[in-house]
Amino acid sequence: MLRNVSHPAIVTVRDAYSEDASFAIVMQLVEGGDLFDRIVKRKRYRERDARDVMSHLLSALAYLHARGIAHRDIKPENILLRTVDSDVDVLLTDFGLAKGTAVGPHGCRTFCGTPQYLAPEVMERQNEDNLATGGYDGAAADIWSLGVVLFVLLSGTQPANSKVENKWTTCSFSEGVWQDISEGAKDVIRRLTAIDANERPSAAAALLMPWFSSQQSSQKQADSVDNEDIVIHDQKRQKT
Repeated sequence: MLRNVSHPAIVTVRDAYSEDASFAIVMQLVEGGDLFDRIVKRKRYRERDARDVMSHLLSALAYLHARGIAHRDIKPENILLRTVDSDVDVLLTDFGLAKGTAVGPHGCRTFCGTPQYLAPEVMERQNEDNLATGGYDGAAADIWSLGVVLFVLLSGTQPANSKVENKWTTCSFSEGVWQDISEGAKDVIRRLTAIDANERPSAAAALLMPWFSSQQSSQKQADSVDNEDIVIHDQKRQKT
């Protein structure tokens, strides 16, 4: 699938070949490591840098979704930094769970991805066989995952989304770190992680939100938070 896509924020496949029982993919050289490790190193991102990262990723998703492709495993571990010197020049990678013809209310059925970043409609369709019992829009699920990524970028923590009394809770901004984050940034997270998938904006529409076109950010935001506040975890993806 990657050989048929071309976007500045998507890792490029140079070549692919098979030999005996093995299959090899030659990809572009990316030297900056993954976004997960960069967040741990920085502790959290300032808004202006998080905005740049999100702009690149939303542009990549708009490109993919327009072609009917859903990534289905968006998380910091699957986002690479092009160089060691840049914190914002990102590339979306690991299309092992990606699916074509995935956009639309019944585009996807398989329960897959990384639990901490999965949309409620994906989680709710899980059964004992790890299969979704109903269809869901792969594009909307990607948008949810990217909203969680933004939450992690700005706070250095993962949201405590959970199901209480058969209703999903949404991202909470009660922790002290969020006092220094602008309302514009919080609004982007709220919109991207709307419980109702139909209420989430498309990637292209999200880029038109005011936070992306302005320099709105909190001037009080610190460069980092204490190490003990870093509680993001590398979650193994689930695939059937």
